[in-house]
Amino acid sequence: RICFVNSHLAAHQEGLEDRRKDHRDIIKGLSAGLSTTKHLDVTHAFDYLFWLGDLNYRIDQDRADVLKGIAEKNYEELLASDQLFREIETKNAFLDFETSRPNFPPTYKYVVGQYPREYSDEKQRIPSYTDRILWRSHIPNGVQPGELRALDRLVTSDHSPVTQHFVLRMRRQYILSDDAFLRRRALKFQRLISHNTTVSPSTKIKFVSGSLDGKWQTRSVRSGRWTEHEIPVLECVVGDVEFIQNFPIFFVLWDDIANKCKAQGALSLKGLGETGAALKFEVPMTHEGASAGVLAG
Repeated sequence: RICFVNSHLAAHQEGLEDRRKDHRDIIKGLSAGLSTTKHLDVTHAFDYLFWLGDLNYRIDQDRADVLKGIAEKNYEELLASDQLFREIETKNAFLDFETSRPNFPPTYKYVVGQYPREYSDEKQRIPSYTDRILWRSHIPNGVQPGELRALDRLVTSDHSPVTQHFVLRMRRQYILSDDAFLRRRALKFQRLISHNTTVSPSTKIKFVSGSLDGKWQTRSVRSGRWTEHEIPVLECVVGDVEFIQNFPIFFVLWDDIANKCKAQGALSLKGLGETGAALKFEVPMTHEGASAGVLAG
């Protein structure tokens, strides 16, 4: 399952908070239309999610300094002040997304219809990398990004578009023997602890995965701590470990009284082995694109 989101976020140098709001509103709006994904939002409902467009993130430097950096091809110094990379680093937007580092001049704001391209002096905009491609994946090592390039010969806009190719690893298709369904395995959690997420007495954890046989959820607890007696043993569809590793486990913190999701996150089972040894983990949780604490176990 692959999803592409194309968006135009709020403009202007000072519009960073508006861009954060746009990002979260888009996730909330798209997620509301996903009726078949068992409580997962758009960032968790697909194997691959690509988000691209005029995202309007700017370089926080004086215009003269940016033009000097461009003339010297000192792009890494420009990217050190790039709002998008800072937003990802501080977890204010695009949590768990990846994006390539441009090795070319900023793609905005140019004189329209002119090649070679020159930056427009009309409104004294600070040249910036407004045109971006980001991605996230729930398949480990699933994305091989190619070179990110700007198409400067397309001069019909004050932006230069960007392009990038990707190689994606698809989930392995299994041909299972008849006895694969007889050799069952299960996943057992010794404990689960929610950090920095508001948990009410009606909060449960729901488990979602393509490897699970049925629907599973914990009991409600007040403390945000679930012991093994409050966590069901998760029965898998088949006993093949490689098959189970192929699917992450999605944790959905669900408030039964409010009837809504409070946070969600994904645990990769790639490190799962045949021996049944316990694995410690910490899963970053999100809610409508914002950080919502950590679930540890």
